[in-house]
Amino acid sequence: ALQLAESWIDRVTVLPAATRSSAAWSRAEWIERTMPTWEVLITPIATHVVNSMGEAIPSEMKAVAGPLLGLLSQASGAMFGQQVGNGIAGLASEVLGSTDIGLPLGPDSVAAVVPTNIAEFAEANSLGESDVLIYVMLREAAHLRLFAHATWLRAALTHAIDDFGRGAKIDTSGLEAKMAGLDHTDPTAIQEAMAGGLFDPDTT
Repeated sequence: ALQLAESWIDRVTVLPAATRSSAAWSRAEWIERTMPTWEVLITPIATHVVNSMGEAIPSEMKAVAGPLLGLLSQASGAMFGQQVGNGIAGLASEVLGSTDIGLPLGPDSVAAVVPTNIAEFAEANSLGESDVLIYVMLREAAHLRLFAHATWLRAALTHAIDDFGRGAKIDTSGLEAKMAGLDHTDPTAIQEAMAGGLFDPDTT
């Protein structure tokens, strides 16, 4: 499938092939092999989100909470990490290859597919599995060529994701409403409220 895809792409672009090998991954392998890229993409966003949560706490609560602010930072990081983990696990059950989100997530020069998901996609859409495989390999090979030869593109997209993370803001009015009935002098009550989702962000 990769050889056929490369031969088709050769006819329509001057960019040379950038794949050295192909790979068939399980869903677990997709998570494992793409994790280094996720870490690069997610770390700046996580940092900005956790920092914005700390900045959103009213000053009077900061004075009362004192040592609990460190616990809040840890809880915020854990909450964000859990959300990211759930998101990546969900993607692993849907993606067809390593370039589905528009960025090559896997190792350089490796065109990778997830056969289990390709089979399910083909069956759900009444398509031939081999046709879907060729389509996915065409997309993989084309993405790898683009990112290998447009060397500025990966950095530009990563920077855009970082800029998005910098724009993360917490709705302080919603936080204040949740805090209204909380006894700020009772560390146990604050800890229980945090465990119960006090700082879970509302969907917007």
